[in-house]
Amino acid sequence: MGKLKREVEKAKRTLSSQLATRIEIEGLVAGVDFSETLTRAKFEEVNGDLFKRTMGPVEQVLRDAGVGRGEVGDVVLVGGSTRIPRIQGLVEEFFGKKASRGVNPDEAVAFGAAVQAGVSDECDGGRGVSFGVEWLLTEVGRLSLGRRR
Repeated sequence: MGKLKREVEKAKRTLSSQLATRIEIEGLVAGVDFSETLTRAKFEEVNGDLFKRTMGPVEQVLRDAGVGRGEVGDVVLVGGSTRIPRIQGLVEEFFGKKASRGVNPDEAVAFGAAVQAGVSDECDGGRGVSFGVEWLLTEVGRLSLGRRR
């Protein structure tokens, strides 16, 4: 299972930038080798329902915040799987705008933590650190924590 998981993860990453990849695993089961070509189209077909379900938390966050799609200024995708073209497409279709490419998806959480530290009461006497950018931080968390009153 470990071999399969590593190869499938590698294939997922490759398909984010290429239209096809070859999955090859020596001795997958009882000495039987596995070799197959996987296309991006097949990958998207197999994962279509999973990709669509990713929009549920996005919709929930907007409901919890009492914000409409049109009120969102920038969309920043966070995490490695946001490099999947179909995920990007679903998010961009939902918001009707291109997602921001200014923050590396793998570094976005660390960047957000740095911003949070800069605006916290424990940093710089509560004055915050601007980094030359105006920020309004409303929430930090994997999912919405609910609307503030």
